[in-house]
Amino acid sequence: MTDFHELCRCAWVKDESLYIEYHDEYHNREWGVPVYDDRFDNLLCFHAGLRAGA
Repeated sequence: MTDFHELCRCAWVKDESLYIEYHDEYHNREWGVPVYDDRFDNLLCFHAGLRAGA
């Protein structure tokens, strides 16, 4: 049986293990999960603004 994440990888993920590890561990678990807690959602927006220099 094939893992769900193997079927739903982005186009930029190639056969390199570093890209696969990043995508499966960070991209799918951090960005692929809906957030329902307003405080956590605001924190994510705040940190994204800091990284962007806004």
